[in-house]
Amino acid sequence: MSDVQSNDDKQPRFRSPPYPAIPLARAIERAGALYAKALHHPVPIAVAASAWDYAPKSSGLFATVAALKQFGLLTDDGSGDKRRIRLTDVAIRIVRDPDPNSPKRLASIRTAALAPKIHTELWELYGAAGATGAMDIALKSYLTLDRGDSGASSYSDAAADELIAEYRQTVAFSGLLESHDLPSGDTAQEESGNLDHDASKRDMEHPAINRDAKVATPAPSDDALNDI
Repeated sequence: MSDVQSNDDKQPRFRSPPYPAIPLARAIERAGALYAKALHHPVPIAVAASAWDYAPKSSGLFATVAALKQFGLLTDDGSGDKRRIRLTDVAIRIVRDPDPNSPKRLASIRTAALAPKIHTELWELYGAAGATGAMDIALKSYLTLDRGDSGASSYSDAAADELIAEYRQTVAFSGLLESHDLPSGDTAQEESGNLDHDASKRDMEHPAINRDAKVATPAPSDDALNDI
C-alpha cells in the first residue's frame, strides 16, 4: 500500500488568530528606521524592506509590517504595487519625542502595547500578573482551549508559546507593570494628558499558577502573518 496520501486525506492546516511576530521594543526600533527613510510620508513596502534590511518578498518583512500595524504604529492603503505604508501619529510621537520620558511618549508606548486585540484581552482577563511569567500555564490553557470553548478562535500550541513570550516582553517594556494604568485607544493619538485608566479595579478571573520555567521565544510562525 502506498504511503502517499491523496489531497482528500490531508488535514486542513490550523491557523491561529493574528498576534505580533515581534515585541513592541523591536517594533519601535523598526518604526524609527522607517522614519529615517520616509519621515511621515506614505511609501511603498520596498522602502521598508530597505530600511529593515529585508528582501522585498521575505516573510520577515511582511511579518514586521503586520506587527507594526497591530501595535498601531503603521497604516497601509492600496494593494499590490499600489500599496503604501505610513507611520501613525503614535509612532511619530514615540520615535521623535526628544524627551524619552515625556508623559505623552510614555502614554503612547502603553497605548501601543495594548493595541493588539489579543493583548487587551489578556490584560483584561489576567491583569499585571498575567505578564510576569507566574501565569504562563493559565495563559496557554486559555489561548489553546478556553478561548475556543467561548466561541472565539483558539491558538495552536506553538502560536500560544510565541504570543505569551512576545506579550510578556511587550508589557514589561511598556511600563504597564509599574503604572498598572490601562490607556484608552484614542487618547494618545489625541495627545491628551489624560491617557490612563485605573487597571487595578479589574479582578483577575483565574488563580495564579507558580511556574519557574520561562517560555522561550521561537522564530515567528506563519500564524503571525494572518492579518496582512
